Amino acid sequence: ELFFCCGGFICKSCVRNLRESELGLDNCPLCREPLAVTSAADDAAQIMTLAKRGVFWAQREVGRFMIHGSEGFEKQAQTGLEWLKKA
Repeated sequence: ELFFCCGGFICKSCVRNLRESELGLDNCPLCREPLAVTSAADDAAQIMTLAKRGVFWAQREVGRFMIHGSEGFEKQAQTGLEWLKKA
């Protein structure tokens, strides 16, 4: 499970355990930010912020999204490849 708030991630079994516990998964277990439903534009902006900070999975996602022109990113194949190389 990837977290757009802080750029961290935890394994699927830990996510399942958190969801099943009385704690739930309303806040990020790593940075404690609320995990509210956001728009695609908000997610794209947060992923770009993480990519610029050097978070490898965010760089990979930005590259993929730019190559395909999806998830709120404009199609820019060359820039997308550059992000993939950074990752």
